[in-house]
Amino acid sequence: MIAMRTKTLALTAILLVWCGRPLRAGVIVLANGVSPTPQYAGCTDTWISDESWEQGRDYGRRPTLRCGGKRRILIRFDLSPIPKGQVIHKAILAMSDVGYPQKRGGKWPVSMLAYRLTRQWHENANWLEHTRTNYKAADEGDWKTPGGEMDLETDFGQEQKGVIAADKLAAGRWGHEHDLDITAMVRQWYSGKRPNHGLALAAPAKSHGCQVAGSQWHVPRFRPRLLIDIAAKGMAPTGIGAVKTTPDDIPLDPISEMSDGGKGDGRYATVRVGQNANCALRGASTDAYIKEAVGRYPGTWGWMTACRVGGVAGDFSRALLYFDLSEIPNSASIKQAKLHLRLVHQTSRQVTAYRYGAFLVKLPDAPGWAPEAVTAAHRKAGAAWRPGGLTAASGPKPLALGKVITREIEVHGQKRRVPAAMEFDLTGAVRAWVQGGKKVPNCGIVLDNRIEGGQYDFYNCRSFRPELRPYMEITLSPAIRIKPAPIKVRLAAPVGDYWVEPMRQVHRKFKGKAGTLAQYGDSITVTMAFLAPHTWQPRIRPKNCPPDVQKELDALVGYTDRTLWRKWKGGEWGNTGMMKSNWLLDNIDPWQKKMNPEVSVIMFGTNDIGSIWPPEYTENMAAAIRRMLADGTVPMLTSIPPANKGGHREYWLAALSISHGLKVPLIDYYGEIVRRRPDDWNGRLDKFKDRKGYQVLTLVSGDGTHPSNPKEYQNDFSEKALSTNGFNLRNYMTLRMYYQVMTKVLEAKGR
Repeated sequence: MIAMRTKTLALTAILLVWCGRPLRAGVIVLANGVSPTPQYAGCTDTWISDESWEQGRDYGRRPTLRCGGKRRILIRFDLSPIPKGQVIHKAILAMSDVGYPQKRGGKWPVSMLAYRLTRQWHENANWLEHTRTNYKAADEGDWKTPGGEMDLETDFGQEQKGVIAADKLAAGRWGHEHDLDITAMVRQWYSGKRPNHGLALAAPAKSHGCQVAGSQWHVPRFRPRLLIDIAAKGMAPTGIGAVKTTPDDIPLDPISEMSDGGKGDGRYATVRVGQNANCALRGASTDAYIKEAVGRYPGTWGWMTACRVGGVAGDFSRALLYFDLSEIPNSASIKQAKLHLRLVHQTSRQVTAYRYGAFLVKLPDAPGWAPEAVTAAHRKAGAAWRPGGLTAASGPKPLALGKVITREIEVHGQKRRVPAAMEFDLTGAVRAWVQGGKKVPNCGIVLDNRIEGGQYDFYNCRSFRPELRPYMEITLSPAIRIKPAPIKVRLAAPVGDYWVEPMRQVHRKFKGKAGTLAQYGDSITVTMAFLAPHTWQPRIRPKNCPPDVQKELDALVGYTDRTLWRKWKGGEWGNTGMMKSNWLLDNIDPWQKKMNPEVSVIMFGTNDIGSIWPPEYTENMAAAIRRMLADGTVPMLTSIPPANKGGHREYWLAALSISHGLKVPLIDYYGEIVRRRPDDWNGRLDKFKDRKGYQVLTLVSGDGTHPSNPKEYQNDFSEKALSTNGFNLRNYMTLRMYYQVMTKVLEAKGR
């Protein structure tokens, strides 16, 4: 396991430099925030790009590094912690993959080549500049050769001159690691034969490249690691252990083979257990969600409507499932029991590349955990997990391996089969729970990626679509014949002032300037059509504004600092085009420290569609909102407008789940657009083809993504205008929610 190897080697590194007296031989590990001490910060890295949409950008201090195509990674380690007078026997650069590698022909493709950089550089480097100056002008900050000055002539024994090493991708437990043997280069840096300017990592021409965790990655032990096997002259090397990989044959938990001890009457029937719409036995069946990387994703996650199993580079998620079997007689004969999970279709492509297991949970009480309280530290309020966490409370061997169920779809006129569901045969476990009495208490199961890494998402028991929820399908005798009762789910934000008291408690922590409003979002938020034009007017006076609404706007003018609606615009203030929810989460801390806003309005998601899937999007948004709440900032979450892209509805449902779970005010922009224009919100429809761009007479513009803004209805709050101008509608909804927050939470009526 990658983490296990790193932990062991880090301990060795500490021993090597103990009291400044090196031992005779050992392995030293250099990794920011980890080894040889937690204070080590000697790894500097960034990535540079010549892709047209990325040129000139600064990717320093980003959590991930990318190479492939016209992208390269730059990385450098400070070698001063290595004791003097040592012999370097081996040096391995290890980097954790945060993408999802695919097997091809039974082998892992080479993804990176390492080259020596021949000049110094800064972490704010880009494709043309080693140190940021003027990207468009020629000056002293420019590389002599765009893309980095690299040694392309020295023969390091590879097929191509200049190449120091080609990486090997090891498939270890919990994830994948890129290993590059850079022994020859580290020896030269250590001896002073060549200056240490670090490496450039590039992808071969026929490789898709990769994405790896950088020195700012939020799980420290998965940051880039330089493993160096050193010894005094004449002493044998210690050796750097290989990544522990998973064997081809995976033994199952003995409980999976438990025989049927029940007595049937010869007539078998199938009954479903769970909170699915088709389940006859529901009872206390439930599930829970645990995030391992609590520094980035704090709090509880039992309110989410989907569960992620697995993840990358220590950012692991686990799902706990419990099925209430109390209505099944302990004398019943159980022929078969299968767990059925409906996959979130956007992420289902990963389930065929890895093997996933279901593991038995063992606790002193059943089920022993609470979905609304369970975290990586506690299984329920006040009750911690055993030492070692959830994995210590679950069996080391899986009860079953997941089986992927596919379905046929049509894409561009061609039919193909795609993963749709995951099934686990839990017959042995269900027999043990039902027939074993107190010997095997039913504490449920845990799903994770401990076998060989990977990740998938499935709809859980809180899904807004009950027919997608998990269920256990049990074939038993005597038969249980109960007709499933209907389940009603209301697709809407919570009703009433559900958010008022929770936000009052949040606002009591606020220590900043009253009347400040941060604007976190992408191109829809940064545009001057959103709120900013009002800063040039002494009052906010829309045309055809109802009198009661005008009173609200007048109160806002008296309270808020409207100049900031215009000044706090651009990427440095949390709003710019093409950005996604991960950008918000990566940068929310410095933005909050800089602005310390009393209230914020947030909308991300239109750019996430197709790349950051709904479960991950939900996590990013919720974690960023929790950061705001910690400062006493009252967030106004805005659901995205419907988009011409497929899958947009899931991002709306994510906003609904966050408002339910975190009790924050929701500006349901999506819901209001669909309410006003249920059949023709899309400006790309043929009926609007005589108009172009933002001038279409519906709420979403001609590009099918952004709000419309026809001139004849700008700054107009009439019902006709609010059903025709999308930016108008957003302004209207945002200002009115801001007034509600001002009067009910901030308890202000104007300065």
